[in-house]
This record gives sequence, C-alpha cells and structure tokens, in this order.
Amino acid sequence: MLRILPLLLVAFKIWMVVDASKRNAPYHWFLIILMVPGGGVVYFFMVKAKDIDTKKWARMFKGPTTLKELRHNYAETPSLNNKTSLAQGLYDANESAEAIRLFGEVLHRDERNEAALHGLGLSQLAAKNYRGAIDPLEKLVALNPAYHDYVAWPDLAWAHHELGERTQELAILRELVKSSSMIKHTVFLAQELVDAGESAEAHQLLDTALMAHERSPSYVKKRNREWARKARRILKGS
Repeated sequence: MLRILPLLLVAFKIWMVVDASKRNAPYHWFLIILMVPGGGVVYFFMVKAKDIDTKKWARMFKGPTTLKELRHNYAETPSLNNKTSLAQGLYDANESAEAIRLFGEVLHRDERNEAALHGLGLSQLAAKNYRGAIDPLEKLVALNPAYHDYVAWPDLAWAHHELGERTQELAILRELVKSSSMIKHTVFLAQELVDAGESAEAHQLLDTALMAHERSPSYVKKRNREWARKARRILKGS
C-alpha cells in the first residue's frame, strides 16, 4: 500500500489539474495544485467539492423514505407525484385499503399513470380482490407492455390463477414469453404448463430458453443463474 501511495497522490494531482483546465480556472490554482504541498487537496475542497450533490448523498445514506415522511410530503405539497409515492408507501406497509383509494384518486386525474395502474393492481392483489386487480393490470399491459421488465404480466396472470381461470392465465404467460426473452418468464409459464399437465410444451420452452442462456454473455448468465437452476429442476421433476 505504501508503495502505491505516491502514485495515487500523483493521479489525484493530475485529476485536479484536468478539472481546473476544464473550468478555465484562474492561473493561480494551477500553481497551487502543482507547487504547493497538498495543493491538490486545497483545490478539491475549495473548488471541486462544490460540484458534489450533498443532498443526493444524504438521501442515499439515509435510506428509504418512511411512511410518516411520505404523509408529511403529501400534506406539504399535494402533487400527483407525492400522492402516488404515498400510495406506494402504503402498499409497501401492507395498508392496501388506503393505497387502493389513493391510487384510484391518482388514476381519476391521470388514467394513463403507469405507476398508479401497477400500484392499484398490486394493492388489489394484496387485498385478495383478484377481479379488481385485472382491470388496471390489463390497462398497463396494453399501455406499456414492457413496463419495468414486463412486471405487470405475471401479476395479471396471477390474478386469473387465483380466480381459477387457467385458460386466461396460460394465454397471458404465453404472450409474455413471445414478447420477452427473459428466462424467468419462460420458467413462470413452464411451471404453470406442468401443473396443467402440458409437460411437453414446458420441456420444449425450457430447452430453448436454457440453450439461449448458455449462449448469453457471462454477466447475463450470472444474473439469471438461479432462474436457469429452476428451469433445470422443472425439467428434472416433470
């Protein structure tokens, strides 16, 4: 570590010189950085540090906003965004009834609000109102099929699953697999196909998905490793 410290100090000084050059800083700053011991540190705190978004870093270290803070934010500024954030916080806190009401109010003003459509669908699912979840999720799928990596499709399929509507559930998941190449979506469909006694179709889909997985870049394979394991378990067990 001691051996590389001088190199790190030189690199830091070069970084400060480059920054000063980009700013067209006064000439005296170059003299300070290059000639004065610790001059690069002085420049950093006197000039460069002003670029740092301290509020952003504070939010990162603070962690997620609490429900109390979300209520306060909405009371102070009752905007549509703050109402949506509060509704999402209520859903996260398992207060689905109030979340449903607020998401509904957001959609009354903006019927194409994607976050509110998804939030309302999820809140209805949490409240076990599966029929009530279908409408907002169907609207979201029609409005933006790829919303958050196609997240609304499995939610919509689950609503039909809970209502015992297996045909609709499988149709939704089949359409999802046509639209998305993500292996997890194929796993969702394959598991339901196996449960419905349609193992041949499930095996074909999983074999194709696993071949694509093996050809994918290493970072993609790493990200989807657990889904590939699940795919193999389904093949082995069905």
